[in-house]
Amino acid sequence: MKSVPDSIMKSLPKYGITAFTPLSQHDDVFYGQGTCLKQLNHPKLGELSGIFVEIPVDVSLRTKDQKTLDNVDIKETSDEDIEEAVSHVLRLKRRNQIGPANGHSNATHIIKTDDMGRKVLVRTRYS
Repeated sequence: MKSVPDSIMKSLPKYGITAFTPLSQHDDVFYGQGTCLKQLNHPKLGELSGIFVEIPVDVSLRTKDQKTLDNVDIKETSDEDIEEAVSHVLRLKRRNQIGPANGHSNATHIIKTDDMGRKVLVRTRYS
């Protein structure tokens, strides 16, 4: 399997893909696992409702001659994946693992505002 060209990898964020690992290739299509930012709107989250988190997704990248990106297909996130992400955020909140944006705490995660103004939960360290 050939590696995905850097020019294609650098264009993935505009499709909402924050990471991509190719797992297989058939002709000019790369298949793999990626992560996308998804907004969690759930009443259980309280003040964290509306936060964006990275969720794993299946991705296929169709290329032109394996050089330029022709099409991106992202498998829709399941309801179970969303519920799992909500549960994860709630566990982090209960364990005080979501700290202030300045990072001055023992928390493993912070909430950052990205370039598009979205509040994104970001892992900052491992415990």
